[in-house]
Amino acid sequence: MEAFLASETWNEMATNATTPDGYELKFRNLHSWLGTLVMQDYLDTIYMESFDPQLCASACTNSSECASFNVYIQRTPTVLVNHQDCPNPASSSTYVCSIFGERADVEPHANEIDWEDFQIVGAGSNVYNKVASSKRSTIKSASCNGAPVVRNGGFEMDSPSQSTVPTGWNITSVAPTVAFGFTKPGSTNEGGTYAFVANLLAPDPSMSDPSTGFIISQDLNTCPGQDYEVAMEYRFDDPASGNCSITLGYTFDDTFGMTTRASGDEDGNKPHTWITIRATFKAVSAKDTLAILVDCRGRVWNNYSIDNVVVEPIDETAS
Repeated sequence: MEAFLASETWNEMATNATTPDGYELKFRNLHSWLGTLVMQDYLDTIYMESFDPQLCASACTNSSECASFNVYIQRTPTVLVNHQDCPNPASSSTYVCSIFGERADVEPHANEIDWEDFQIVGAGSNVYNKVASSKRSTIKSASCNGAPVVRNGGFEMDSPSQSTVPTGWNITSVAPTVAFGFTKPGSTNEGGTYAFVANLLAPDPSMSDPSTGFIISQDLNTCPGQDYEVAMEYRFDDPASGNCSITLGYTFDDTFGMTTRASGDEDGNKPHTWITIRATFKAVSAKDTLAILVDCRGRVWNNYSIDNVVVEPIDETAS
């Protein structure tokens, strides 16, 4: 139990978690969870595949009664505890999301549930309160139908040791010399634990026009006629100016709009620095496509990291 509570993994997850839009962080990285001792209006519990405040926030946003939520990791037994045969089984880690119909204003005390000789405890516990609507300047995180516009934009939903293609995303037009994975930490601006990374090796020198690259894309949850702002952060490593470019592509007026930045093309667009690229568009369907194209020309190598892909509806009535 002590090793579970002292886990650096849980500490990093809770400490580096990005606060979901429309919510404010109340408590971070506690060894406790909200329960009936401090909260009276319990609504629901969701068991997640990863530490995902964004997913829990979506559950809270989709409930008209929800006012706060708690995300934490719980130490749970791998088999049913039995007094005679198995009083203290091996443990596993469960990612828990609990939502409540009241604001969380009182810090919960350390929880421990004794099940025979097995101790159930919590770690990495973050508590968030929903921001009052009068405090919001734009509609964020959810589209007109209440669901998130983009899924896994922070690339936090996957286990880097088990996956190379991020959940919710598609990777196409891949050159043979490109490999994918995750890098740690994420963006130094407001990134989480991980960022998506592509390693672009130098192409075959026998090619007459050597090039390498790929496209990572996602069908968004958009509402026709709604204006959106899309933003993302990226970083590249090759100091050779202009050899590579990154393009943010999006549906625009029944065509495909694009915003392109070449490596080293201007002040601030330098290697090893997280750079933000933005664009606005008007949705034309319920599943507009967002595509990120990385393209390198010449006999060069590069590493491109991507993080914090955010697509937000623009509230025209906001002041």
